[in-house]
Amino acid sequence: MTEEHSASDQMSQFTHRPLKVLVSGAGIAGPCLATLLTSATAVASAPSKVPVHVTVVERAPAPRPHGQNVDIRGKGIDVVARMGLLSAVRAQNTTEAGINFVDANNKVKASFPVLKGGGGFTSEFEIMRGTLAQIFYDASLNGKGADGNVRYLFGETIKAIHEEADGARIEFANGAAGDKFDVVVGADGLGSSVRRLAFPDAGRDVFKPLGQIAAFFQIPLGPTDGPMARWYNAPQRRCIFLRPDNVGTTRALLSIINKDDRLRSVLKSGAGTDSSEGVKKQKALIREFFEDAGWEAQRVMEGMDKAEDFYMQEVAQAMRDIAPHP
Repeated sequence: MTEEHSASDQMSQFTHRPLKVLVSGAGIAGPCLATLLTSATAVASAPSKVPVHVTVVERAPAPRPHGQNVDIRGKGIDVVARMGLLSAVRAQNTTEAGINFVDANNKVKASFPVLKGGGGFTSEFEIMRGTLAQIFYDASLNGKGADGNVRYLFGETIKAIHEEADGARIEFANGAAGDKFDVVVGADGLGSSVRRLAFPDAGRDVFKPLGQIAAFFQIPLGPTDGPMARWYNAPQRRCIFLRPDNVGTTRALLSIINKDDRLRSVLKSGAGTDSSEGVKKQKALIREFFEDAGWEAQRVMEGMDKAEDFYMQEVAQAMRDIAPHP
């Protein structure tokens, strides 16, 4: 049987019904995939022009507006162009003109402006994560809301995945009725619950820490802030990175490479919370490590204490060998 015939035969079972796809995660990748799967171009190019119905589950109660800078490069630009959203993304550029590396006296030691076509530290298509997520979310609904081929279940997560001969039977954790899907996609980040449920044997083996802890938050615009982002390296493998945005504030990223066990254990204390004692503990520990870093550390610490969008995470990779399906 040729590959062409094989693909045609596989799709023939959907002649009388749509292909049902479940996506976990309504951040960047989830709504992007939903848009591509249900677009007229995607449907028309399918072997049997099969319509696709996509359900996206998201544990947050609504689309999350927070997050830091996202730079779109290479194939990412091609994907956004294919979606017809390049102009919308360009219109929401963060206004970042490049990056200056500075010393403790704010003296510029190296400067890297934006390079059109990519290749520099700052992309030509630099956008805030929350803004990009909203653009993709709106595009996926295509102005049709609940009447379209994409539906969102907010405040919901996948409890169990049961693989069966004709699809995957899904149990949801927070009250949504169970259903069966032809395809299940994990777009739920580094600690993906879909990965854990689909490959329970993998455990932490797929999680490869890179030895770095990072904290992200928003602070008020200061007199030394401008269109150029500023990167300051402090002793003891610490970094303070301040970036402009297009809403009149400054985005702060603090990173540290340190084997102190408290940095890992405090991550668990704030897991799954937005404003909690756990987050307060995280901020207190970050202050302990950064308040003597020099440069504008004190200003950044004061802004961090008041920041409502603070989050902290371990920098890591998820790496799993690809195994053939039984």
